[in-house]
Amino acid sequence: MKLILVRHGESQANAGNIAEENNLTEKGRQQAKKMAIELSQENFEQIYCSDTKRCIETMEAILKDRKEDVNICFSKLISPKKKAEDDENFKRRIKIFIEDLKIEFVNGTIMVVSHRMVLQMMWYELTGKDETVENGEIKIINN
Repeated sequence: MKLILVRHGESQANAGNIAEENNLTEKGRQQAKKMAIELSQENFEQIYCSDTKRCIETMEAILKDRKEDVNICFSKLISPKKKAEDDENFKRRIKIFIEDLKIEFVNGTIMVVSHRMVLQMMWYELTGKDETVENGEIKIINN
């Protein structure tokens, strides 16, 4: 399985506009367009996307000029960490998602569009590396 982790483009909240809706900023839209170019040669078997507006906007920009029909799942398992959620539950949630992917998709390319903490936890669980994931960043794991 090839797993492509995509952090949404810069959102209004990331830019410090807390009162604004969590849409992408102009910079975030440009980041999404750049990711679309970088991922244009990938053939996705499945896409998992957080159901937040900023992730959906990012995914739509990546898929905008594609012709193929791709199955898209909106999953709460990859939604942002909730304030009341303890770290162990968060880690368990991400591990469940990863284990399900490993069972369901032995081959093929899967894209996950999500949030910093979710993607960092996935990256750590799959590589053992504790690295940050910036807005508009793509990380690829060949498992």
